Amino acid sequence: MKNNLFKKIIFSLFLFSIMLSPGLALAQDSTETSTKATLLNKLSTVGETSGYDQTITPPQIVGYIIGAFIDFLGLIFIILMVASGYGWMTAGGNEEKVKKAQKTLKEATIGLVVTISAWTLWNFVLEQLIKGM
Repeated sequence: MKNNLFKKIIFSLFLFSIMLSPGLALAQDSTETSTKATLLNKLSTVGETSGYDQTITPPQIVGYIIGAFIDFLGLIFIILMVASGYGWMTAGGNEEKVKKAQKTLKEATIGLVVTISAWTLWNFVLEQLIKGM
């Protein structure tokens, strides 16, 4: 019993040391301070030299938020499909469970159609807003 506890402690210390090892790499220039502002300045310089436009308009911000929400709805669809498929496969001939799984599949598919329609409509509206600016 003591041997098993000792192994767990050693393994935990090993994992903890692995988590700390990136901080010990010291792969930075010692002449510069490693502050967040310095990093942001470096990233800005890289973005400007590569031709990346760093200005984001309010419609783009709203578009990112709504896009993330629509992506989340897609994730919910996948979860519902897997859960209802699992429910159907494990129903074991129980007609009530099969009907419940079929209903969930049908509702998830309708939700997917609504989500794709909303995504298409939103992309069209967002494109028109950005062109108008």
